[in-house]
Amino acid sequence: MAGWWALDAGSARELFTALRNVAWDWTPAEVPAVVERLGWRLVEELPEKGALASTPFAAARDDVTILYRDDRVRIVRIGATSRGGLPVDAQTAQLADEEYDRLVAVGRELLDAPVLRIDGEERFAHWRGERDTITVAQGTATVFVEWAPNEFEPEWLKSGTIVG
Repeated sequence: MAGWWALDAGSARELFTALRNVAWDWTPAEVPAVVERLGWRLVEELPEKGALASTPFAAARDDVTILYRDDRVRIVRIGATSRGGLPVDAQTAQLADEEYDRLVAVGRELLDAPVLRIDGEERFAHWRGERDTITVAQGTATVFVEWAPNEFEPEWLKSGTIVG
């Protein structure tokens, strides 16, 4: 479908592997170095709020949002799809469903079964590692890969929704 973009399986494998292998202390001061280590490009820093970055997977798009809370990085959200101006409708919702299923399959392959998976109007699957959690999250017609330190995981579990 013209306009629609989705992270391909090979790039998803590369992304999940890179996220799982990067160890850091989740501080805003480390963000430029972590972005560089991941092969991304830092687009803009918003002091005390967050940063925007782009990955090589989605050329010409700022597809990474990094949010801060106090002196910690709260979450890194990587866009895994883009509607490219297409309306939110049954067709784009179906494409998002398919991309979510593909990314969860890649997660299972690389990270084993998710520690938590909720399927509903919004779906998400969490893989909790030693230091951080990788999540595939789906809204109506969009899919994200979210990466966060484990200290924020109880917020997701308590709310039952994707927070950020």
